[in-house]
Amino acid sequence: MGGAVDRNCIGNVGKLLVFSSVFGVLLAGCGGGGGGSGGASVAVAAQTGTNPTAAFPLDAAVSAYHQASHNDTLTAIFSPGNTFTLQLGYVPGTAQQIFEGRQASTGVDSGTLSLNGVVLQTSSATSYFTTAPFTKLGSTSSNGHYSVTANWQALPVSATVGQSGPVDTTTTYTDNTKAAVYSTDTTTWSLVSDTPTTVWFCSNTTVTAVAVGATSSTGFSCLKINQAGVVLGRKVSILVNGQMLTFQ
Repeated sequence: MGGAVDRNCIGNVGKLLVFSSVFGVLLAGCGGGGGGSGGASVAVAAQTGTNPTAAFPLDAAVSAYHQASHNDTLTAIFSPGNTFTLQLGYVPGTAQQIFEGRQASTGVDSGTLSLNGVVLQTSSATSYFTTAPFTKLGSTSSNGHYSVTANWQALPVSATVGQSGPVDTTTTYTDNTKAAVYSTDTTTWSLVSDTPTTVWFCSNTTVTAVAVGATSSTGFSCLKINQAGVVLGRKVSILVNGQMLTFQ
């Protein structure tokens, strides 16, 4: 992936940091180039070499992940001399709130995108969800965007490598009046092999721009979990200049 860094593309990545989902995983993309959620799943699988046969707990792992703080620093080499750094943080809320008429737990996702040590964008989003089973309700972001999730499909209690399924559709509005739609997105999940005792639980998202200034994109984000449902790591992939760039 050579060539100069597209500064317009960088700006798009920064704006899409607000699409942090309640999975605590940054699902972001930069417009341009093919590849939907299915392509993203194939890209993850290509990086792995083992195929554990055991079942891994999904719902419990995701629920627990959103009830604890965590921080990650991920990097990706865009081209020789150009390295992106993505700093991600999550802090669970201390009290429940009402979101769209429902009692919800909360958590704050934060993200900082840098290029060669220079900060390009920072943003944060408050997620609203319930647990047991985990259900995503929506989010509010630092730029005023207001996202509402619909058609939520409960994650399985457990799953094996190769399984996948739908997750949700989300409508993001320019603000909480819900008068104007900014974008829509669709998310699926897949379980991909890693080692004999760990797997990647991936959320694959396609964003469709609606408003002027919005950006269509595709990307995926994965949590590395073991058979006890403990999250051991994460990685995020987004489209940059039409190429899938993986932060890990």
